[in-house]
Amino acid sequence: MFSPPTVLPQSNGTFLLKPGKPIREMTVKQAMGFLGVGKTSVYTLLNSGMLPHRRPLPSKILIPVDALEAYRHKTNDPEYWDGKPRPSYRK
Repeated sequence: MFSPPTVLPQSNGTFLLKPGKPIREMTVKQAMGFLGVGKTSVYTLLNSGMLPHRRPLPSKILIPVDALEAYRHKTNDPEYWDGKPRPSYRK
């Protein structure tokens, strides 16, 4: 995943297109859009340990993009929904 490219106007009337940088981590809000779930679902996945994360600040959570892609791929697999009990999210 990459951030959007940047368009920089030049003095001769042309534009310079700089490619976006790779995104390595996402916030909870970005993860919501990526997975197509609500905020509560993302926090549930974080608290259950199904998604690794780090907290650079007490109020900020960053989730690795690799973990989000792996989770999305795993849950799209029909064998994931085979009726077997999953770990409880409630403590």
